[in-house]
Amino acid sequence: EFEEMVDAYRQLSLVAIPSIWPETGPLVLLESLALNIPVWGSSRLGQQSLLQDYGRVIEPNTIDAWKQALEKAFQSHADGHVLRPPGNALDDGRMKRMADVGRDMVDIYARAVQDPAS
Repeated sequence: EFEEMVDAYRQLSLVAIPSIWPETGPLVLLESLALNIPVWGSSRLGQQSLLQDYGRVIEPNTIDAWKQALEKAFQSHADGHVLRPPGNALDDGRMKRMADVGRDMVDIYARAVQDPAS
């Protein structure tokens, strides 16, 4: 259920995405940023500009690099530091349902069709 998924995300301190091949639809990145949860990922993750602006790129994408990065994150969290993206990365902390996205897209297309300048 949607609410359970959002609740599960909100219990996270950090989302790690160590992708090993290019991803074209990084839904976990987008969902995490929409809920203002820090995201660390490899340079193989799709939407690199979002990851660079609001998260952290872990390079090289090796076990050792990830181990070091996550140990530092764990220690920082244990020391009471909150690992949050700068500002609200994508939204105001609310995740949209697919019905919301669909409604928004219908509105965008309806305005485009009505606009005589298009």
